[in-house]
Amino acid sequence: MRVKYHYSVDDSEERRRILEERGVKYSVLSELKLSTPGLIYKPSSRRSLVFDIFSDNPFYKEIYEKVVLTDGHYLETFKIEYSRSELKSSEWLLMDSKCARVFTDDDNYTFEYSCLMPFGDNDFRYNHKNQIREYVLKKKINWKPNNNFYSDYDFSKIFCSEYAKRILAESIRGIGFKSVLSKKQEPYDWIYQLDFENTLPHEAVEYREGTVTQNCEICGRKQYIIPIKPENEIRFIRSSYLSGGTDAFVSEDVVGEGWGHHLIVVSQKVYKTVVEDMHERNLRFAPVKLV
Repeated sequence: MRVKYHYSVDDSEERRRILEERGVKYSVLSELKLSTPGLIYKPSSRRSLVFDIFSDNPFYKEIYEKVVLTDGHYLETFKIEYSRSELKSSEWLLMDSKCARVFTDDDNYTFEYSCLMPFGDNDFRYNHKNQIREYVLKKKINWKPNNNFYSDYDFSKIFCSEYAKRILAESIRGIGFKSVLSKKQEPYDWIYQLDFENTLPHEAVEYREGTVTQNCEICGRKQYIIPIKPENEIRFIRSSYLSGGTDAFVSEDVVGEGWGHHLIVVSQKVYKTVVEDMHERNLRFAPVKLV
């Protein structure tokens, strides 16, 4: 496992010199567009140095101290990268989607919203959003040989092609398939939503130090906020709950900010089928630590 850090710091000759001497490539931008849709980060009126560096770079600590920490309002994002051997040796893995392209044309038909709360100075927002009916497809999806899975912006709501459905149905236990509807309320025969039939109860997930529990002020429902740090990307699951002859589970708990998402835990067999047999590129996997 290694961490790929992405940094933005104020531009200076000294910072450029350090990066160049250590062989770290950078870009100079007047503003930084993040991957989050619609979000633009402007650290200052000055130009920004933007660069990536891996945690296993021998100069990482030096660059972090001399280039990053010397900027009082730097921006840091990261992603975890696992080796193929780490993924293949893990008995169980987390799974979600890398790419959001499936959206419902009728939120009020597909979802149920509950617990309206004040949000900001003059606004309100529902605390909970639960799917109660099928997606009404907003825009046609074009599948490709190595792109047979997409999601909504809730990356735990995953959709697949008819080809992927056929392969999963033949060999994977615990994944069903929900219909996706046209705007005329007719089911399509070329796109399906993955339906995870087995639930991991709250007791199955071990939350480590630093996890914040939020209780809804109206209904009392709990949601788990895990601090955004590389070491917190690993999930700990109690092995006694991963049984029963199935290959896939979805967590009862909702994790994350806002409406959050559910954790999807799958067996090594799912990973092998999707990555090694189908050569799929749009699903992301991470090892699970069993306790």
